[in-house]
Order: sequence, then C-alpha cells, then structure tokens
Amino acid sequence: VRSRVGIGTDAKAVARLSVNAWQDSYRGIMPDDVLDKLDMDQRKRMWTGLMENPGQMYFYVAEVLPRPEEAATRKPVVAGVISGGPPRQYGQAFPTTIYALYVEPKVHRRGMGKRLLLRGFQHVLDDGHTAVALAVLEDNTEAIRYHEAMGGERVGYIYGVLANTCVRTALSGWTDVK
Repeated sequence: VRSRVGIGTDAKAVARLSVNAWQDSYRGIMPDDVLDKLDMDQRKRMWTGLMENPGQMYFYVAEVLPRPEEAATRKPVVAGVISGGPPRQYGQAFPTTIYALYVEPKVHRRGMGKRLLLRGFQHVLDDGHTAVALAVLEDNTEAIRYHEAMGGERVGYIYGVLANTCVRTALSGWTDVK
C-alpha cells in the first residue's frame, strides 16, 4: 500500500470507492433506495471537478500495489481516499476539516484508513494547524469507534438533511494531531 496526492485522473476510482463505502457503511442507516440510487457518473463528475480544481482542498489516495510478479501487467488500484480543507461549520476550535475518509470495504482492517488519516494529519500540520474535525452520521458507530481509537473525541452533534432524510451527525475532533 502506498499513499500519494490525489489528482483528477483518480476521480473515477474515487467515485467507485465512495459509492461502495457509502453502500457498505450506511446500509441500515440511510434508506436503501437512497444508497441504491447513488449515481457513479454523477459522483465521478463531482470528484473530477473537485480534484481538478482543488482550491484550498487536499486529496490523498491510497493504492494497493500489484504483487511483484504482476507488476508488469497490473496497475496499482486506488482503494482509499481522504480529502479535507477549510472548516465548514465547526467554529474556530477546528481550523480545518476532513471532508471524506473512504476505504474500499474489501480492504478494511489492513491499515489503509490509518495511513490516510495520518497523511491528512500531516497535511494539517504542514498548513500550520494542529486541530481538525471530522463528521460522520451518528449511527455509523464503527467509524466513530475508529475515530476514537485514533485519538478523536466526540465534540458535538450537527443536525441536517441528507438525501431528503433528517440526520444527526457526530462530530469528532482532534485538538492536537502532532
């Protein structure tokens, strides 16, 4: 596994893994019809636009490398992404936000999420900050436990509407990512 800066040509792979991650993580939390209707082409257009014109956002992808004997015939496969940037609504305590942390469900529990999260933390530090926030739907208890295991603390809740569904989002925060 290696991580690198994400670029526009990664958008198709990132769209695929974001749909897969949503369908895996939010099945039973969000309505099935919402998850089943996630549009890969729409997601690809969204990620392409963001990754080709990042502004203040950052993107890192994690790739699964082919085995040495396959290196000549197979390319690395994007299996994780982290993106972040300026805060959205979490106040001055968190001058930067992780917008997305997705790992392909088939490769969970192999250290990819940790590698990406630590790369995001390094980006935060490189930008001169030490605090970062990340929001996840409250019922995604597996993700919340993971954030807590990585040192995040529950710092609040946000209510909103996602896909015409009222949701409560748990906000995890790291006040010092050093």
